[in-house]
Amino acid sequence: MANPVEVETSRQGDIGILRIEGYINGNEAEPVAECGDALIGEGAKALVLNLEKSPIANSMGISVLIELIEKVRDQGGKVVFCCMVPILAKTF
Repeated sequence: MANPVEVETSRQGDIGILRIEGYINGNEAEPVAECGDALIGEGAKALVLNLEKSPIANSMGISVLIELIEKVRDQGGKVVFCCMVPILAKTF
């Protein structure tokens, strides 16, 4: 079984920041969804996902990210990705 990704969160005003480390792979990516949900629950209107330390994501991991995007959009916010490795950028 793969190790779950590690997520470090912070806030700047109404922007939530998630620094994600590890392979974004299906159920092991649940910490990303949980941390994103927590930031939204705390009033974050937008999320920045820093993927500098996430070398790759599979289709199930991408679906976790898409669900998070939908939740933020439902609240009238948006999600921004930064520091993606080229293979992830191409996937998106």
